[in-house]
Amino acid sequence: MNADLTRLKFPRAGLLADVRPWLKNLVARKYQRTTIVFLYKNMVAFAGFVAKRARHRRARDVTPADLDAYQLSLINRQLSPATQENYLQTVKSFFAWQEKRGAIFTSPALQLKIPRRHQRLQKVPSETEMVRLIESVPLGRPTGQRDRALIEVAYGSGLRLRELTQLDLNSLDLEGGLIRVLGKGEKERILPLTRAAVEAVRAYLANGREQLLRGRKDEPAIWITQQWPRRLGYTGVQHAIIDRATQAGLDLSPHDLRRAFATHLLLRGVSPAVLKELLGHSTYSHLAEYLRYVPTDLIEIHRRCRPSR
Repeated sequence: MNADLTRLKFPRAGLLADVRPWLKNLVARKYQRTTIVFLYKNMVAFAGFVAKRARHRRARDVTPADLDAYQLSLINRQLSPATQENYLQTVKSFFAWQEKRGAIFTSPALQLKIPRRHQRLQKVPSETEMVRLIESVPLGRPTGQRDRALIEVAYGSGLRLRELTQLDLNSLDLEGGLIRVLGKGEKERILPLTRAAVEAVRAYLANGREQLLRGRKDEPAIWITQQWPRRLGYTGVQHAIIDRATQAGLDLSPHDLRRAFATHLLLRGVSPAVLKELLGHSTYSHLAEYLRYVPTDLIEIHRRCRPSR
């Protein structure tokens, strides 16, 4: 679902009046509504703080001292480091865009230092655990066939939850072993399917999906709900994966499957450049999350890669 600004309130004066074109630009770039609302709420908080310091202040009037005071206020409120980072990154992005479009000469947030928060390592399912999860899903019922295929595709191609939910029949090329995915910003990418995923999807389409549709012929979605002959939604896909993992004695989320996909490929020697394309990331910075899980022997790498002399 694409975002819009119809339910968000923007005054005619004050900082929020300058926020509207920024968010409108993000809507045009196909940002999701949840992201737009998140950024809007962060800017509402900042605009409220700025208004108390100087009534009806616009973006061009905000100074580095205002931002330092805002950062200090977040600290004094004892917000978590993650929440502080979210607020400050939103503000920094807003002013960077204002500078880029020429609305202000220099971003007042240019020198704003955002402390790096400590990121604890998330659990990465092992290959053994992934096999256990997949093989634990019984195939006697249509929902079992659906969930086996769902997990095979999620893990085998490293899809985001939203990408998984939006898959239609015309997304599949089972003969070629490929799947077409619309990622963030509606960017399309073609991904390979594993042999196991192709077989699981074939079996589901030939039997389980037809039973779940109950004769309906006009539903384009691959994943169908048990209650109604229609698309299994975002929450439904999430619960299907979590419930099957719980039944297998595992504590896993859909993103854990994506994390496992990325980490297992890196451990098997896949190039980060290739992995970036498979995951649909625009920059390498996003790969840092997965690289943290891959132990490396620097001495061995140096021995193999250094010049001979």
